[in-house]
Amino acid sequence: MKTGLSRRTIILFSGLLSLFVSGCLTFRQTLTFNRDSSCVATYEYSFPEEYAGLWQNFDVFFAEKQKAPAGNFLNEQAVRQFFADNALEVRQYRQFIENKIRHVEIIVLARDGEKAINSGIFGDFQLTKNALGDFQFRGNLAPVPSDLTPETLARLQKLASGLSFQLQLKVPTAIIKSNGRLLDYRQTEWTYAWPAGQANSSIFKPKPLTLEATW
Repeated sequence: MKTGLSRRTIILFSGLLSLFVSGCLTFRQTLTFNRDSSCVATYEYSFPEEYAGLWQNFDVFFAEKQKAPAGNFLNEQAVRQFFADNALEVRQYRQFIENKIRHVEIIVLARDGEKAINSGIFGDFQLTKNALGDFQFRGNLAPVPSDLTPETLARLQKLASGLSFQLQLKVPTAIIKSNGRLLDYRQTEWTYAWPAGQANSSIFKPKPLTLEATW
């Protein structure tokens, strides 16, 4: 079973917090669907530079526990190999530090977007067509385990300040409906963070839990 890079990041969120590491990580994933049936997945990470070593070390731990390649987003060679193994092309990999914040940007091309989405490589997403020929996107979100004890949940919430996750869809035709926030007639997004606010839902109690869009 494939584990998408976004899913790995979510697992790392909860894993690092369980090791008493402060959050302060922002992760944005953008899926751009094109008229030629291709899809471009863009990953953007940012976090304080002082935590770089912790992210690297925890990813090694994650790889050992899962008995699978790490696909560490801080390791360009590992990222390229992770996607190449799944017949996808990394168009850009870039890291830079600005004001003591490390930024990582990854752009991946899937020439058959529908196949890539349904493979799970980009996350727990599905893409289908309905009887009218409209595309229907569906995604499932589980940022943290659902079986945490109240004590563990309270501890994670205390440590998680600054964590945020955003998924954005860009599609080639008008969006018919979406349970996310519409940015314009061809873009929608879902935003989760801790603490939650007017513009985002709680990472610990995400709403909606199932992401849906039709175009």
